[in-house]
Amino acid sequence: MTRQKSQTWWSREEAGVVKHAELGAGRLELNLVLGGRSYTVILSPAPDGPASWMGSWTLAGKPGTGAVAARLYRATGGGFALIGDWNEDGTTYRWTAEFVSG
Repeated sequence: MTRQKSQTWWSREEAGVVKHAELGAGRLELNLVLGGRSYTVILSPAPDGPASWMGSWTLAGKPGTGAVAARLYRATGGGFALIGDWNEDGTTYRWTAEFVSG
């Protein structure tokens, strides 16, 4: 997956852009921009099963990281969606990212 289909949502108030997404053997890496902030997200398969992924995010220019988890869904039209929880600054957000294969 390397091409953006739509936006990434953390909440109803904010939407961001998926700049890059790459799915490899046992690893999913995303580069996201939200409100001028650039995030890198690294996910690995979770023990819950093949559709569950978990990992962490880092924010460019800032130390530290946060936890992120999601389930990967495949649409009949060939697209993909990640839906899960994003933890930042003590708050858990629901996030969604949509992609098409590229």
